Amino acid sequence: MSPPTLRARGHLAFLGFALALVTLWNLGPVGAGDVWWHLRTGDLILDQGVPATDPFSWTAHGVPWQLNAWFGDVVMAAGRRAGGLGLLAGFTIATVAAAGAGTYLLARRWGARPWPAATVTTIAIALMSPFILLRPLLAGLALFPFVVLLADAALAGSRRGLAGMAALLVLWANLHASFSVGVAVVGLMAVGTAVARRTVLLPGVVAVTAAVAGLVTPYGLDGYLHALTVQSASSTIEEWQPLDLGDSRGLLVACFALVMAFAVAAFPPRGANDPDDGAGWRRPFWVVIPVLAALAVLSFGTIRSGALLLMAGTPAIAIAAGRLRLPRLRSWFRPRRGAVLLGLLVAWLVAVVPLLPQLTRLGDIGNDVPVTATDAIPAGCRLLNEYEYGGFVIDRRWPEVFVSQDGRNDLYGAERLEVQESLLAGTAVQAVEDFGAGCVLLHADRPLAAALDASGTWERAGGGGGAVLYVRSG
Repeated sequence: MSPPTLRARGHLAFLGFALALVTLWNLGPVGAGDVWWHLRTGDLILDQGVPATDPFSWTAHGVPWQLNAWFGDVVMAAGRRAGGLGLLAGFTIATVAAAGAGTYLLARRWGARPWPAATVTTIAIALMSPFILLRPLLAGLALFPFVVLLADAALAGSRRGLAGMAALLVLWANLHASFSVGVAVVGLMAVGTAVARRTVLLPGVVAVTAAVAGLVTPYGLDGYLHALTVQSASSTIEEWQPLDLGDSRGLLVACFALVMAFAVAAFPPRGANDPDDGAGWRRPFWVVIPVLAALAVLSFGTIRSGALLLMAGTPAIAIAAGRLRLPRLRSWFRPRRGAVLLGLLVAWLVAVVPLLPQLTRLGDIGNDVPVTATDAIPAGCRLLNEYEYGGFVIDRRWPEVFVSQDGRNDLYGAERLEVQESLLAGTAVQAVEDFGAGCVLLHADRPLAAALDASGTWERAGGGGGAVLYVRSG
């Protein structure tokens, strides 16, 4: 490759190296969390079909259960069957690659210059790291920017864009319930296009196509209704809480949103009748601002949605960065280009080398997973367990052991989860017994652990990974 070509494509090499680094940050052992019950559900679907009621818990056993990611569960379970837990790292790798590529392409399509688009995309995907947890929700992060890209093409009159958008939304709707956000974003883009161009036919076709695509699931309209009710049932769960500046995810999203707001204020999208000058926004105000505003409101109300704001807000910051006039910086950089690039490569190597040992642990079970304690649970025992431990117990011990709770918030509802948290956070041994539990798997530093030790009717039966198991003896 000749030097001019290398310089012309240097931003793509930079983006590729940066995304590789972000991927390494997010690889490693599989920790406690939702991934385990998703895997076991996928196994169940492959063996018996999609369940209609809860098969895993004793507190909600037989209660109607609408799966939020039935096909995502199948894909993950099939992946584990094909190559073990190590193969699941491919879902993380694919998410980072797809989210990065899609976000970069969206920034370029909406008017950002190459280097600002690559740089801000890198920052956005790096800030997404706290959201990149192994579970079907990753499908939404990977598909979102491409849905927006194809919707944008469809609104410009592309039939292929329309077909591609519909296909991705059908896939997303079956992979994870977060598809409703994608449909809503497409709807906002369609309304904005109708306002900007004073036409309703094409935007209406795009909006209706997106809405219909979301119905192509085993649940039809209930898929949308389920997505709307999950938040109220998850009011006790951290990732469903409003943005919190004391939390790393909340702080990162808030800072990004603030920079995005300054960028839009400094270099706003053009008006409906303004010509495209080739140096800024290629999309009018009414197409861009409603999407960014809606995702900002959604993210501040539910931090779980913050990753989508990071991707959607990238074009605004990249466009603003590309329109800054920094002659002194450019004159300083030109004669030092080689040295700067060499420095970036050395910095990349310094960051990457310590992360390489993580590759040897792909497929390992994380240290925070209570493997030993889970194996020690007596078959048939009614287990009161920590929220994040339920999924692993389901995957490893069901149907010998039924859990009291896991990551399926919509199944249990806020009231059931609050009752169990109050039991685990308290010291009332009698209340635990009245609840009906014969075994308790909890964090070792909970006050309840000391109360069970002192009760005389409960015996410590196992521990490890920060957890301890008690079995009722009297």
